[in-house]
Amino acid sequence: MKIGDTSGCLEIIGDNITANNEMADIIKKLARSEWNKYDKWKDIFDNESFQNYYELSEAENVKFNEKASMPESFVSKYLEKNLDRAYFFIRKLPCLYHKKRPNTEFDCVKGLKINSMYKVKCQICGRIHYMDDKSFSCVAWRSCIGAECLACTLDEDNAPNYEESLYNWEQDSLLLQNMDAQLARVEDISTPLPYYGGKIDWSHDYLLISYISDIHLLHHLKCFDNSAKRMIDQIVDQLYESMNEQKSGIIVFAGDISSKKDITLEFYKLFVKKHNFEKFKAFKSELNLLKTKKKNLPLEKIKYENKLKSLEIYLVIFKNQLAQWFDFKFIDNYKKRYCPNLSLDEVIGNYKMVKSYKEKHLPIAAENVLDELAEVARNYSKYEYRIKKIEQEIINISNKTIEYEKIYKKKIDDICLIDYNHELLSDIKDVYVVLGNHEYMDFPNVDSCVSFYTSELKNLRIMLLHNNFIRKNKYLVYGGTGFAKYDEKWNANNTSTTLLK
Repeated sequence: MKIGDTSGCLEIIGDNITANNEMADIIKKLARSEWNKYDKWKDIFDNESFQNYYELSEAENVKFNEKASMPESFVSKYLEKNLDRAYFFIRKLPCLYHKKRPNTEFDCVKGLKINSMYKVKCQICGRIHYMDDKSFSCVAWRSCIGAECLACTLDEDNAPNYEESLYNWEQDSLLLQNMDAQLARVEDISTPLPYYGGKIDWSHDYLLISYISDIHLLHHLKCFDNSAKRMIDQIVDQLYESMNEQKSGIIVFAGDISSKKDITLEFYKLFVKKHNFEKFKAFKSELNLLKTKKKNLPLEKIKYENKLKSLEIYLVIFKNQLAQWFDFKFIDNYKKRYCPNLSLDEVIGNYKMVKSYKEKHLPIAAENVLDELAEVARNYSKYEYRIKKIEQEIINISNKTIEYEKIYKKKIDDICLIDYNHELLSDIKDVYVVLGNHEYMDFPNVDSCVSFYTSELKNLRIMLLHNNFIRKNKYLVYGGTGFAKYDEKWNANNTSTTLLK
């Protein structure tokens, strides 16, 4: 294979050397992003977890604990560790492979491991990908990432074929692969906005929105052997799973679900059933967690308190051993005067750098005892921190337990799964529907369509927006079907003026 070779819409524009160099830059940015997740690792595990997982050297440990810039040596360790689970790692990279008949994911992983990737460009949408030779040549590519690629052109030769399903849900992962290299670069200079793929910082009061439209269910019936039930089941499942954190925010269906009212209504019914089932699973999981934590956290706290008592004994022993060479009060005074907020092991490390300490010329035996004392102090600080986390967790669990007991009027240990309220749509809210032109096709006129969906959706606790609006504390939503331009009141000029006011 050489530069200029084509396979359908794909063309090779870079050889192995070019591709490998550019991939190395992308991997370096991902490694830097991982290195900078210091606080995340510390909150979930402890400092040693990151160091042990990536087998950091002593020099790298120091840099990591000081939150210093990533050393170049970490990149190879990051790559080596992630290549051990390459099938997950490859989804973070802008790699392209064929998914079905044939599936060349294994070949792409192999190409990544042995540095035999090529740089390719899609002649339809202009996206850049990196591919192995098998993935490139296995088929004549009609598009690089399916519908997302074909959406960039409107000519007849590349128009979407409704005989095939446009909802290949796995294609989204390819798009995210293509974005990850950009996101890694963005993370170096800013905090990405959540709708650009960044991690949501829940300390901010975000308004989460899912905007869903133009599913056109009838176009996909052939792909499901004309089984409407199987089609709706699968599409609702995949749609719901793709919504991630947005499930807890506003959900807007903006029309053209289907031109058959029975299928459209069944789609909405199944969607809200899915929502309620997921809430039940969350209830089950949280209830089990509350019961387990309520029982185990106090025991875990006692365990760490006992460890602290043991370490306190060792601290006394090492201080007594050190007394024959060095008075520990110098370190105590140094801590009080210069670094009262640092832990004892950090204070010892700093004190050993000062001139007055170096001038004491302590024997190696004294240095060893002081190092052991610092190690004990380090573990002491770690266990103290863990106890504080447990105490806070106990408070949180206690507050949540009180909330559950208030709702179900039982002690937490007596609450079980049958206590959950299984009433349909018991929890769904903030879901809105706007009718598209296809929804009207199964009715003799607009009024009968609006009347039908208003009544049926109300039973599902879904609000129909038809040339009207809903106002709540955090948002204001206008909805209409495009006929608004013919309405003297509900039209673009009037509603935009009202909104500005």
